[in-house]
Parts: sequence; C-alpha cells; structure tokens
Amino acid sequence: MIFKYFAMSVVGTFILAAPVAAADRSGGAATSDRDKAASQYSDRDRSKAWDDEKEKLEQALKPGQDKNYYRQQLEKMGYKVTAVNYDKPDYVEYEIVKGDNTYEVQIEMKQGKAAEIDVATNMWKAEGTEKALKEGGRSTSATQKSAR
Repeated sequence: MIFKYFAMSVVGTFILAAPVAAADRSGGAATSDRDKAASQYSDRDRSKAWDDEKEKLEQALKPGQDKNYYRQQLEKMGYKVTAVNYDKPDYVEYEIVKGDNTYEVQIEMKQGKAAEIDVATNMWKAEGTEKALKEGGRSTSATQKSAR
C-alpha cells in the first residue's frame, strides 16, 4: 500500500511539475528585442542621462525668440522634430527625438516671441516619433502634424 501511494505521489508530482518547467523554458524565448535592450542599463542610468539631456535643452532654449529660432536650435543640437502637436499664435508644441530619447518642447508665445519654454516627458507619442525612436532618431521622414 505504501508503494502504491509513493508511486502515485511521484507520478502526480512529475505531471504537475512538467508544465511548469516547460513554461519556464518558453518564457525566455518570448522576450522581445526591446526588452533585451531595456535590460542592458539600469533605470537609474537612463534617468540620469535623460535628466541631463533635458537640462541641456532647457539651458539652450531661452525665451525671447520667435518659434523658427527654436526649431533651428533643436536641429543644430541634433534633434529631429518628429511632430508638431500645436502651432498656434500663442502656443507651439514639438515632439523631438535624438537617439532613444524623446521630449515635448512646449513654447508659450506672446507677441510672436517665446515667453515661457518647458521641456517635458513625451507621454503620448505621435506616429512619426514612434518611427524615429525605432530607427534610433535617424528618421528622415517629413515632420508629422499631429491631430490635436
């Protein structure tokens, strides 16, 4: 009787454990290229680099100029303007990409000159921005006008 119970336990354990072992092996194969690339660096390293670049942008984009000046400055700094979310007399908003980083540059205009400039996280990326990020910021497509 003990042998019969022992045999059932071993067989039952094997049957239950086999699918778990198979799932562990298949889980690694399903990892995307983006997940692999993201795990190469820690979030702290990425955050520091992102913050440093944001600081450079804020220092370079001082208020007082017309909107064309800011677009030229961004391009001189190596950024690609991938979308224009707003282009109104009192407010302009660009989505920009350089390498793996993307930002929104928000410019409040008064009398044709920038009164306030904010560099922010780009939460809702336009199609052109997504494409440029996949290409590492090297997109040569025309700037997309967002539907905002």
